[in-house]
Amino acid sequence: MTVLLTLATLVAAGVLVEGRINRSSAAAPRARTEEVDDWARHLADVGVPLGDKTRPVQLAVFTDFECPFCQRMDSVLTDLDRRHPGKISQYVIHFPLGMHRAATGAATAFECAARLGSAAQMHHVLFWSSTSLQTEKWSQFAQEAGVADASRFTACVNADEGRARIAAGVAFGESLGVSGTPAVIVNGWLFDPSTPAAVNKAVAAILRGSSPKP
Repeated sequence: MTVLLTLATLVAAGVLVEGRINRSSAAAPRARTEEVDDWARHLADVGVPLGDKTRPVQLAVFTDFECPFCQRMDSVLTDLDRRHPGKISQYVIHFPLGMHRAATGAATAFECAARLGSAAQMHHVLFWSSTSLQTEKWSQFAQEAGVADASRFTACVNADEGRARIAAGVAFGESLGVSGTPAVIVNGWLFDPSTPAAVNKAVAAILRGSSPKP
């Protein structure tokens, strides 16, 4: 009986994960979409760029590195970038959830790697490394990401130097009423909860010269 209950729980969890990131059925609730006031200023304050900041599509993701939905959305955005090379600037806005024990530590590790010029590499490693975030072996993640100065990275993590921007990201998300991760802002329009279909449609609209507003 215990085994059956465990299996049932895992199946249910899988269904919830699939539904959160792939809300394409007729029964799925419509995402809340609204324009964010003074978006450019907020992005400058709380967003961490993963590369070129000058591209026509400005896309920011409220991110919890321990969130499976965020990992799935990262796959969606990687595919979008592949299909539209040189068109999308991506940013991380920290939004670690209290239910995820390693999320804040991962956000700190990302901040420290970003300060040393390895934001995109650390972003990839935190989502896709074979090492579990639960180990909290941040120096090992940094090594995998190719962070050049291991001692500066460790000092940054130990001093919790990224806490201000992490807190700012959380405060910004809460001010917008973000329901969870990943919520996505595309050129100033918030999609919450975000879906691959909505993000793809918004990016396509911008590249056509239209507004991402649905």
